[in-house]
Amino acid sequence: LQAELSDVAVTGLEPATEFLRLGKASLFGGTLRYPEQTLRFSSLNLEQPELVAWRDENGALSLDQLSGQPGGETKTGGADSAGAWAFGIDEVTVEGGAADLSDRSVTPTAAVGVQDLQFRMADVSNAPGGRFPLSLSANLREGGQFSVEGNLSVLPDLELSAEVRTDGIPLGLGQPYLAQMAQVSVTEGALDSKLEVKLNGDGQANLGGSVELPGLKITDTRDDRPLVGWDQMEIDRLDFDLVATSLRLSRVRFEQPYARLAINADGTTNLTGLAVTGQVADEDPGQSAEPFELTVGGIGIESGNMDFSDLSLPLPFATRIAGLDGIISTISTLSAEPSNIRLEGQVDEFGLARIEGSMNLLDPVKHTDVSLEFRNLLMSDLSPYTIQFAGQEIAEGKLDLDLGYFIDQGRLQGKNDIVLSDLVLGEKV
Repeated sequence: LQAELSDVAVTGLEPATEFLRLGKASLFGGTLRYPEQTLRFSSLNLEQPELVAWRDENGALSLDQLSGQPGGETKTGGADSAGAWAFGIDEVTVEGGAADLSDRSVTPTAAVGVQDLQFRMADVSNAPGGRFPLSLSANLREGGQFSVEGNLSVLPDLELSAEVRTDGIPLGLGQPYLAQMAQVSVTEGALDSKLEVKLNGDGQANLGGSVELPGLKITDTRDDRPLVGWDQMEIDRLDFDLVATSLRLSRVRFEQPYARLAINADGTTNLTGLAVTGQVADEDPGQSAEPFELTVGGIGIESGNMDFSDLSLPLPFATRIAGLDGIISTISTLSAEPSNIRLEGQVDEFGLARIEGSMNLLDPVKHTDVSLEFRNLLMSDLSPYTIQFAGQEIAEGKLDLDLGYFIDQGRLQGKNDIVLSDLVLGEKV
């Protein structure tokens, strides 16, 4: 038996859409035997298939409409009817596949395009316990590519064991979802990863491997200023367990990270109000979600940069810290102990900045006890602030600061020591 189908286009769904196109489908080497009730083909090849699918404003999947049943349910026969015939294909291949996928339940609509898809699966059958070797690779229209190599089993339960690789996947694809939570924008950044995925028939799902996020830039959309970023972030090992709802990370290493922290005159910060309010999740009050367990084996920072300002001081202060190096100790939801922080960097040519203390990084409002030490800073850099109340620039002078910030259960206490040395006022402004 053999069959060939060419130039297929299928239109339907609501709203009416040409949701499927197919250049050619070829089925070869078929053999049917009766009464043995077996049907097997040597190959099935799909050329240039194109799929359009979406999630609507109510969260329903467009392809669920094909079932004709509410919620996408389909009627299936019992075990006897499913095993009456034995079906099999030696090889299934897809060449030049493409897909346009979108999520209209968020604003703006999230969309991703898949192109140049290549797929191969061998020894496909409806025999219980059958394992099908598969390989898949594709490019994204927005940039980047991904691949999957592994084995798939469908009967009696869905099981998957595969290696998944991503290369240069743009993080901006998640911006529509991030915008629902915070007033920030991912302007640059990519995902490189090598992961092992395991899905078992008993519902267990595990994900492990390494992840890199190069070139991240996140902007505060309220003032269109950089908020945080880095040249490189590396996680040598991560392990995620869906059933145990746990995520464990090795030490996270940042190369040339950047952050901007501003304390306003009224004591608020540039982080205040970042979260989008008014988003209430639909939860059943009778059910409590399993607590999520997160453990990070420390954070390493190399050659970091930080813009820091505190306009709440008697003498408003702002500076840029460069060459920031140091570590932050283990972070874990399983422990009430705060993380220890020790960072040191350079300010201007001869200045020093040192940050030490402890902080509950998962809930900094609950506990923060951090000191910032600045030594040998040039007073002339503060002229833009002194002009406001002194009417003169600063020609010479050195500044030493010891800034202490202590937060306990949402209450902030600050203790600051300020020393000005060899101060000389300059021109009147």
